[in-house]
Amino acid sequence: ERRIARVVFFASAAGTFTLLSGNSQSRAPRYDVSALAAELKTATALSVTPSPLAENPGFKIPEALAALTIQGAAIDTRDWKFRKPVPLARAGAQQLELDLEVLSRAQSDYRDLRLVRGTRQLPFLMECTSISRAIPVNATISAVPKHPSVSRWTLKLPKPALPITRLVCASTSALFHREIRVWEEVTDERGEKYPRDLGRASWQRTPQQTMRENSVVLNQTPVTDTLFVETDNGDNSAIELRDFRCHYAATRLVFKAAPEAAAPLWIYYGNRQAAAPRYDLSLVAPELLRAEKSPVALGAEESLKSKGERAGEAISAHGSWMLWGTLAIVVVALLVVIARLLPREN
Repeated sequence: ERRIARVVFFASAAGTFTLLSGNSQSRAPRYDVSALAAELKTATALSVTPSPLAENPGFKIPEALAALTIQGAAIDTRDWKFRKPVPLARAGAQQLELDLEVLSRAQSDYRDLRLVRGTRQLPFLMECTSISRAIPVNATISAVPKHPSVSRWTLKLPKPALPITRLVCASTSALFHREIRVWEEVTDERGEKYPRDLGRASWQRTPQQTMRENSVVLNQTPVTDTLFVETDNGDNSAIELRDFRCHYAATRLVFKAAPEAAAPLWIYYGNRQAAAPRYDLSLVAPELLRAEKSPVALGAEESLKSKGERAGEAISAHGSWMLWGTLAIVVVALLVVIARLLPREN
């Protein structure tokens, strides 16, 4: 259902008028006729049906923030572990949706995301949408030896630490009532494993219900790539579950840029020590978010060595040279001592 929307106007003469629509950059019009809104509501008006919608042959995509050159501060990327190329097809506003690799390796609050061209940052806006993306997952059912009444499904995710918010599956069982638990097994600092609850739900089904899908809202984000779905059947037969899917919210970066062959654009991520960026671009966020944006697909991931890892390797290499040098000195010293202890020939 929808509400009917009407445009009421006064035509001084018969003829053809044009109704324009589809300009995300335009602001709401302000007409003096709005003062007559009360009278127009009760006025007798002719009903007009517009012709089919047609494209404007003179349309040109308006450039968002045309008078503004956007460039961020310089950045040292040696502390970032991963990056991906961001290929641009044309200049203007761009829309980049984070893929599973970035979502898995970036920090949970995305504070370590950076768009970098050369040695400088490119400011962007973070757009957390309400769009839900589904990830089909394989599930295997296994027995729990110490608890024969418990059914357990093991779900393997494509990546660890994905920002999953909901688990959905279908059931072929016609009658049941179960308490469902979703959890994962994590390892603490001492190397010991323990279960970590992610979400719980109560599922009920009667033959009269036509809805065959069930869902569990996850209260915490997984840190591993393996989930367990578990329920106690009590004195009933085990229920059947299938078609498991995990859902996450689509997250996008919105920015303005142009292709440059000499200086490609990269997205960097994977830095636990990074603080959230603060860009002045947020002051003009409405204009950029309303703009016609070009979708951007990320390239292949590149693994980088952080500054700390390089320092560790340098220390390790330096340490090995010191070790061999020390051993050589000790050997020479021992030979000198042995030579002095040997009897001299007359």
